[in-house]
Amino acid sequence: MSHADWRRVLDVNVDGTFLTCREWLRGIRDYATQEKNLSAVVFGSEAGRFGVPHCAPYAASKAAIQIGLLRSLARDAVDIRPDIRVNAIAPGPIQTEQYLKECEEDRAAQWREAKATVALRKPVSVEAVAKVCLFLTSDNFASNITSQCIPVDSEKQENLLWPPQFTT
Repeated sequence: MSHADWRRVLDVNVDGTFLTCREWLRGIRDYATQEKNLSAVVFGSEAGRFGVPHCAPYAASKAAIQIGLLRSLARDAVDIRPDIRVNAIAPGPIQTEQYLKECEEDRAAQWREAKATVALRKPVSVEAVAKVCLFLTSDNFASNITSQCIPVDSEKQENLLWPPQFTT
């Protein structure tokens, strides 16, 4: 992997998240909005928890977002207004068209491996991710939750949970 490839991934993921949140916080500060329930959700990944073979830039960028950047942004936000919340979600592989396309080469093997490392033995749906985002942005349900990274990964583990004979 070239340094340029490394930088491109970090620029998109880390810098993009930072710059977006910075402008969001500036807008809140500059316009002295009286809106209630100001909340942001940034996206990490299971890759930030476990690492991914041959994808070091992606894993490093997601770890940076869901740990250091998240906690720093949450603390910066309360200096602007004490009721602002910033959280993250760390999804596992989400069942999207892109994910399915990536798995097409050997979908059966990919699914066996996924099932062997996922306690709930099912993929993460787009709807599941959306529901956690709604929860985290809800003042009714999450008004005291900030600086947290919520895994949305069907309890994915780095290690195998199920022996191969149980994953077919």
